[in-house]
Amino acid sequence: MLQLNTKIIISDNSGIYRGKVIKNLNKKQFSKNGDFIVFSAIKKNRFKKNLNAKVYRGLIMSSRKKFGRKDNTSLKFDKNRICVVTKENKYFANYIKGPCSFEHLKGRKLKDYYKVFSNFETFL
Repeated sequence: MLQLNTKIIISDNSGIYRGKVIKNLNKKQFSKNGDFIVFSAIKKNRFKKNLNAKVYRGLIMSSRKKFGRKDNTSLKFDKNRICVVTKENKYFANYIKGPCSFEHLKGRKLKDYYKVFSNFETFL
């Protein structure tokens, strides 16, 4: 669960390393796994030429807050991690590091994101 001013780690190869949450796009106080957020880049690679903007959109991959599923299992991750997406909700990068949960597949077809999802270390 992420709220405003939460520090996050970007877990893809877009060139941005760290960020800070500016806005939750689900119009609630907290955002959960699979929700879209708007964040600002705190630390990024200065050699990437396509990173001219200061504000980006992201999809939450994992959060430190423990959450439960309908089958009575619970998950908790070590870090607040997101990946960068475009305005059309397409992935900005082509490789995502670290584990991922099924919660951010809601409402999405796996065949559209197969190139990105095939590179995950683990799917929880």
